[in-house]
Amino acid sequence: MADHDDRKDAEQATPRQPPAGFAGMAAAERGAALAATHFRVLADLAPEGIAFHEDGAVLYANPALLKLLGAREAQEVVGRRTIDFVHPSSRAVVVDRIRRMLSDGAPVEPMEEVFLRLDGSPVDVEVVAAPCGGHAIMVHVRDISARKRVERELETTRRFLQEVLDRCPNVIFVKDDLGRYVLVNEAMARAHGSSHEGLIGLTNEQVHPLPEFAVQHLAEDLETLRQGNPVVADEPFVLPDGRRLIYQTVKTAIALPDGSRGVLGVSNDITAIKEAEAAARQLNQELERRVAQRTAALSAVNQSLEQRVQFERLIGDIASDFARGGAAQWDVCVDTALARCGPLLRADHVFTVLLPKDWRQHDGVREWCRPEISPVPQRFTLLHAPSLAWIGEALAARQIIRLGAADPIPASIDQVREILRELHIGALILVPITAGGRLQGYLGADRIDWDEAWSEAEAQMLATIASILASALERQRAELALRQSEQHLANIVAACPDAISISSMSSGLYVTASPAFKEVFGWSPKEVIGRPAVDIGLWLSAADRDGLVAKVRQDGRVRNYEQRFRHRSGRVFEALLSATIIEIAGEPCMLAITRDISHLKAAEHKLNRQNTLLNALARAQADFILDAEPKATFSRLLDNLLAVSESEYGFIGEVLHDQDGSPYLRAFAITDISWDDMSRALYQQYVDGSFEFRNLKTLFGHVLASGETVIANDPANDPRRGGLPPGHRALDGFLGLPLHRGDRLVGMIGVANRRGGYDEAVVQELDPLLKTCALLIEAFRSAHARQAAEEALRRLAGELEQRVRARTEELQLSLKELESFSYSVSHDLRSPLRSINGFAQALARLHGQGLGEQGRDYLRRIDQATVRMGQLIDDLLRLAQLTRAPLKRERVNLSQLARQVLAELRAADPSRQVEEIITDGLETDADPTLMLAVLENLLGNAWKFTRRQPLARIEFGALARDNAAVYYVRDNGIGFDMQYVDRIFDVFQRLHGPEDFPGTGIGLATVQRIVQRHGGRCWAEGTQDAGACFYFTLGRESAGDIVVDRSLS
Repeated sequence: MADHDDRKDAEQATPRQPPAGFAGMAAAERGAALAATHFRVLADLAPEGIAFHEDGAVLYANPALLKLLGAREAQEVVGRRTIDFVHPSSRAVVVDRIRRMLSDGAPVEPMEEVFLRLDGSPVDVEVVAAPCGGHAIMVHVRDISARKRVERELETTRRFLQEVLDRCPNVIFVKDDLGRYVLVNEAMARAHGSSHEGLIGLTNEQVHPLPEFAVQHLAEDLETLRQGNPVVADEPFVLPDGRRLIYQTVKTAIALPDGSRGVLGVSNDITAIKEAEAAARQLNQELERRVAQRTAALSAVNQSLEQRVQFERLIGDIASDFARGGAAQWDVCVDTALARCGPLLRADHVFTVLLPKDWRQHDGVREWCRPEISPVPQRFTLLHAPSLAWIGEALAARQIIRLGAADPIPASIDQVREILRELHIGALILVPITAGGRLQGYLGADRIDWDEAWSEAEAQMLATIASILASALERQRAELALRQSEQHLANIVAACPDAISISSMSSGLYVTASPAFKEVFGWSPKEVIGRPAVDIGLWLSAADRDGLVAKVRQDGRVRNYEQRFRHRSGRVFEALLSATIIEIAGEPCMLAITRDISHLKAAEHKLNRQNTLLNALARAQADFILDAEPKATFSRLLDNLLAVSESEYGFIGEVLHDQDGSPYLRAFAITDISWDDMSRALYQQYVDGSFEFRNLKTLFGHVLASGETVIANDPANDPRRGGLPPGHRALDGFLGLPLHRGDRLVGMIGVANRRGGYDEAVVQELDPLLKTCALLIEAFRSAHARQAAEEALRRLAGELEQRVRARTEELQLSLKELESFSYSVSHDLRSPLRSINGFAQALARLHGQGLGEQGRDYLRRIDQATVRMGQLIDDLLRLAQLTRAPLKRERVNLSQLARQVLAELRAADPSRQVEEIITDGLETDADPTLMLAVLENLLGNAWKFTRRQPLARIEFGALARDNAAVYYVRDNGIGFDMQYVDRIFDVFQRLHGPEDFPGTGIGLATVQRIVQRHGGRCWAEGTQDAGACFYFTLGRESAGDIVVDRSLS
């Protein structure tokens, strides 16, 4: 079929000739077949793809096309739709091209398309197609994938270069040899108010609105192409808004991609520079104009310019001298400057004067004078006279003082003229030297010739030199202050107890270190300078220093950074470090200040332990106050003790003694270190309260036996050891602490296994705990004893209450018996007395005459005895009633009761002369009836025992004694002998006979019973024939409750 198609195509391609017969036709057919064979051979050998397709199907594909499509055999391609091998993006175009070819019968122009290989991958091709008659089309396919890849890479490179050019602020362009723009950057497009595309292809005439500018640019382009070397030209340019700019353009001839030559231009906007140059030219022109106007004074100007040059050279030399000389060469530089100024100024004297404080004082005078003139030191004394203080004020105001013939001197300061004349000064100039906002001195010059005044240029030169002197003076003082500051800083660094060092941030090499570095780290500065800190071993690890350096780099500095370092001795210590970044010779370095705070950390740790200890003691005391159970209290104490002493286990117990005096320990608290059934049983005994230590041949037994502290940091080899039971936790160290109260051993503390062992410092630190534990043990013992005593008291109180109850019953029975007795006395005894008295009176009335005198005397005695007996019975009954009557306290005015009793006594015996003294306002809380009985007995006795006095005196009052009110009744009667005072208040006791002073001897006993019932007491004082005084108190009142006679206290 393919051959048939080929023949058919060949026939269509060969012009038809009219047959010359059958033989001619055969020859033509043979020629066509031969041509088709040759075409097939050529197509198969062609390096590019060739194919035929008809009605949309592939009829033939040569080997090159099969290879391009990724086919091994022709059957994989032939017969398939042509459109299957066209990429979707190109199918519409391909279909349109086929339609046009078939319609027009003419080939189409070459076109780039994208084919699809059999594996689906795209391939770039260039296709040329031509119709072959009918619906057949021959296609010529060229693989252009390599070219397209290069083109894409070139496009990427072009875009990159364009991006670079666009980001360049300068104007960049490329023109061809006809002056057309082939490349521009963003700056170029922006300057022309256009885009890249808008400028490409335009010529100079089209870009530049002014023809003369376009012609100039074209001429420069041609010159560049002709020379082949870079050409620099200033090109004018007009913006779209009408503004004119000037670009300085560097143009270089380059080869364009098509092989032709072009121009690369780089332009920079120099409009501002050109404007400045124009302004400068205008200024120069103005200067030239002015110079031209002053042609007549050219020599004077030249002289002035020459002088100015000399002045400027002189000023430069002086400034250089001071810059090189420094503060130390101040005097030399000043002398040199004055020696140079003098001849140039044509001065006779040039001088500087420094003012330490004010105008009146001057110092640091440096002076130059012409060789033929001698110095005049007194000039400065005259210039600084108080009357010329205005000069100092003017200089302080930064004014230049010029005095001469051309400078008028006011008449008010005519003294200046005299001074100048005296000093042979014709013209004087003084220029202030001001530094630091204060007048530091002045620079002066003078001439003998009065007529030659100082010019403005000379004054300005001196002012410039004065400013140089001021700057040098400031620098001198600054250098001095700097040296002092450096010395102070060095002294501070040397005296600082902290280690100050500077090291390289990158390498860690030490640059410098302070003397304290050795005290902190153990290394001297000489030993560490030039060596890395990590290699020396100061840092525990390189990572520690790297972390610090990173933090300093991040934050710029660190302050109070806690870090651990290693001392030269190997000791690791805590330090507080502050660091910042400084630069030395352009290299970043770290300035570090390190303070050893190991002692502070130790103190802090000790303080924390002491706080723990104090809190434990406070808690223990609170437990005791709250009557807590001792075991819980001592368990908490033991926990805190182990924490403070950094021990592993321990115990606290009280020391007791057997009957033979042997000590043993009963545990209050113990760490549970049980390891087997037996040890757990022992610990349970402690929990039950019956666990005891009795083995004295041990470390803790030595404490019990001796009462002394035991420190054993090698228990296994200690001769006092007693051994450990199998399975017991290892004993690496032991501390036994006795607990003393006075000279008595009341308890013991034992702790074990402290890292680093035990020493006296640990014992001293635990001393407050020892004292508190001893106090608590004794306090708990006392509390236990108190509880036992309280229990005994409760039992005794019960027994006493029972006894009181029984006694009360007995007393009630006795009271009943007493009442019966009182009734018997009042009834049974009175009847016989009445009978005796009645019969005696009857016998005296009926038989008195017959009895005789003696019989009647007997009857009188019987009568008196019965009367006395009746009175005695009445007093006894009254005493019994008063002592048994219920006590009813109320407010009683004793002063009124006393007046009432004395009034009754005075009414019964009005013939008596008695002085009555009663203190007013004596009130108290008492039973009024009983108080009346007390006063009746006491005042009645006073009335009775003063009847022999021609002027009796009876007093009732009160006095204060021991903050208690003491009442008294005093009289000036017969008194009594104090040897009988102990029995004066007994019943029936009398110190005088009834014939002298009647009575029963029961009154004072009644007073005592009543006073005792009120809670008070009574007593008496007396002197034979000089009166007596009876005192009583009433128990609950104080002396502040009543008005008392303090004079008697």
